[in-house]
Order: sequence, then structure tokens, then C-alpha cells
Amino acid sequence: TAIVLTDLQNDFLSPDGVTWGVVGKSVMENDTVNNLEKLLAAAAEMGYLVFVSPHYYYPFDHKWEFGGSLELLMHSIGMFDREGPL
Repeated sequence: TAIVLTDLQNDFLSPDGVTWGVVGKSVMENDTVNNLEKLLAAAAEMGYLVFVSPHYYYPFDHKWEFGGSLELLMHSIGMFDREGPL
């Protein structure tokens, strides 16, 4: 048994994140961070493997020649931006 988590980003989960103004209310109302902590603690207690798949944008991603309104917003606020490989 394993748990796979995608896009656990400070951009979404922290009041300092660039998208907090868009998602912060929902994160707080759903107690998302506390629930993630409970999930990770339970996984550790049960000996489950946990895999986290982050989502990043690299400088070359900003050269896309297409994109919808969400992609344009993400690029303009620096969501997921990363200078280089992990």
C-alpha cells in the first residue's frame, strides 16, 4: 500500500504562497493542512510508502505559445516557478 500526493505546494498551502488569495479560504475551510498532516502521520504509523509529485515550471515553460486563462495567470504570478532541477 502506498499514498501518492500531487502538487503539495507552498503556493497553495501557505498564506505566503502566490495563490493564497485564490485558494486560501478553501484551504482554511477544509482544514487541508491539518488533514494532510493526519494523513501523513497515519501513513507513517501503518508503514505505508508516501510519494510526493511536485509540479514545477522552469524558465523554458514561460515560452509556451499557447495557454488558457489559468496557465496565463499561473505564469504571471510565478506559480510553481523554479530556477532549475531539484
